[in-house]
Amino acid sequence: MKKKVLALALCCAMALGGTASAKTFITIGSGGVGGTYYPLGGSMAEVLTKANIDVKATS
Repeated sequence: MKKKVLALALCCAMALGGTASAKTFITIGSGGVGGTYYPLGGSMAEVLTKANIDVKATS
């Protein structure tokens, strides 16, 4: 039981400590400009960028 609690505390500390000033850049693959999936990829990138999770997404 102690090992599980210690492992969980360590994971939480690493997750919270590593996101203080880190910015992750993501590129979302979508179709061409005239394709069906281009607007979907752009919308997904916009949602991820505005979600306040330190992610900068482009399509």
